[in-house]
Amino acid sequence: EELDPNYCIYFEDEFKVVPSQKFSKYFSFLDGPKARDPVEKERELDATVFWRFALCGALCCSTAHAVLVPLDVVKTKMQASPSKYPSFVSATRRIVDEGGPSALLLGAGPTVLGYLVYGAVSFGLTEYFKRVFLDLAGPEYATFYPFAILLLASMSAAFFGAVAVTPFEALRIRSVTSSENGAGEEEDAAEEASRR
Repeated sequence: EELDPNYCIYFEDEFKVVPSQKFSKYFSFLDGPKARDPVEKERELDATVFWRFALCGALCCSTAHAVLVPLDVVKTKMQASPSKYPSFVSATRRIVDEGGPSALLLGAGPTVLGYLVYGAVSFGLTEYFKRVFLDLAGPEYATFYPFAILLLASMSAAFFGAVAVTPFEALRIRSVTSSENGAGEEEDAAEEASRR
């Protein structure tokens, strides 16, 4: 069956949209001149471009998480020993009193390394998967469902990023709570002895 050339999207080496008033409800003139041809196949990207995406993601993610390490330490200690650290403010004070200000940086190494890997994987793969899924969807679905395709690409990349960061998160949690486990056992032993 031959499609109506005034309404269809066709494929000839790259995506094109046949200009038509029927598509005008989807694209505003405020979107600029590219809105007249809203779906075009994106140029091929070589590996160096994906490496740049990965590098940008790695730097952004690791920097953002490095800044939040002190909050993460307090949160993790509160989860590990809720009776010892009942509130955020008292937990922060107790951590600083017991270990000094540097105690708020426990697990910084695994956090920075883990989110370096997470950012590289998730940012690099999002762009890669987006292009793969657009090609798989074809021009018609790529035109009408670009957000869904981008969401699927992001979710797929985030899955692989989460798998990559998991060992680093486990290491971070162990390094933050290792002192808690020892101290907690000593306190439990002291309480048990005082009961006898």
